[in-house]
Amino acid sequence: MRHEHIGILDGPILAFGGPYSNVQATKALFAKVKKRGTARENVICTGDVIAYCGAPLATVEMVCASG
Repeated sequence: MRHEHIGILDGPILAFGGPYSNVQATKALFAKVKKRGTARENVICTGDVIAYCGAPLATVEMVCASG
């Protein structure tokens, strides 16, 4: 397991994991992030982006584009 010090984050933080290729859920998550005004640098994905649902590439692209 790799650990990385990300520094001190100011403001609300959103940590998520396990989108499992579910592009609809990932889209809803990022809509909530935008509505709450959470800074891009304060959104942390812990992994498991690709798995069981039907849109792996779109989900990866969305997560990567989020910052």
